[in-house]
Amino acid sequence: MMNNYKRIYFIAAWMLLTIIACDENDVLPGHSVVGEAYATNVDFTVDNNNPVVGETVEITLSYVNYSEDPIASVTFLQRIDGGSRTEISSMDENNAPIDEEVVRTFDYTVPAGAKVTIFVELRSAKAFPQVEKIELSVQ
Repeated sequence: MMNNYKRIYFIAAWMLLTIIACDENDVLPGHSVVGEAYATNVDFTVDNNNPVVGETVEITLSYVNYSEDPIASVTFLQRIDGGSRTEISSMDENNAPIDEEVVRTFDYTVPAGAKVTIFVELRSAKAFPQVEKIELSVQ
C-alpha cells in the first residue's frame, strides 16, 4: 500500500517538473532579446573528404523545409587554409516545397590548399542563419 503512494507521489512530482520545465524564461535584467533562430535538420555531405587538387567532388545538402520557418536562401561558401570565406554558390529557396525534404547537389572543383572548409548558410525570416560546415583534407 505504501509503495503505491510513493509511486503516485513520484509520478505527480515528475509531471509537475515536466510542466514547469516547459515554461518560457523571462529575459533577465540587463539583457535583451536580439533575435530568434529555428534549427532545421540538415544533412550536409561530400562524396570524398580527401580529394586531390582539381578533383570534382559532389556536395549534397538535404533538409526539411518546415512551415514554421521556411528557408529563403541557401549559400555555399569556402575557406582555404584559414583565409576569409568566399561565396561559391547561392540558391533561392522561396519556391521550395514546404514540410518536405529538399535535396540540393552541386559539383565543386577542389582548389589548391591543404585544408578547405565548405560552409552552408541556411537563411530564413529569422535574424540568424543556420550554418553547417565540412572540412576537406586536400591531398
